[in-house]
Amino acid sequence: MYSGNIWGEGGLLVLIYNIFFFNALIQWAFGLTDYYYWMKRFFVWRAEKKNQTKYINQTKLNALYKYPEFDFATKYATYTKTLLSAALFAPIEPFVLVWAILGSAGSYWLDKYEMLRRRSRGVSYGSELSK
Repeated sequence: MYSGNIWGEGGLLVLIYNIFFFNALIQWAFGLTDYYYWMKRFFVWRAEKKNQTKYINQTKLNALYKYPEFDFATKYATYTKTLLSAALFAPIEPFVLVWAILGSAGSYWLDKYEMLRRRSRGVSYGSELSK
């Protein structure tokens, strides 16, 4: 809890440091667990184990094997939040830049792996959206 002390034990700087530390860890933890991917893998495994893939039509097979779409907007918002809040708090607690960089770098590699291996391609808007 916040003790009203800015610079000392239990103060504002300790809270800022803890926020950035756990933000870096939580981004990696959620990237590694990836609930939607593992649920989809379970449904595919169950259908293959029961031999149901032979008796359903192609559109249902496509829906079964299609992974969830990659959410660019949420990932971009997470990166922006991390970097802007690090820029805001860096003058009073410089070590938050280290956690922001480590969190962003780890999330970058996890998101890259997730986008290439665990997600399907979303809607392609193209240049018509800007017109």
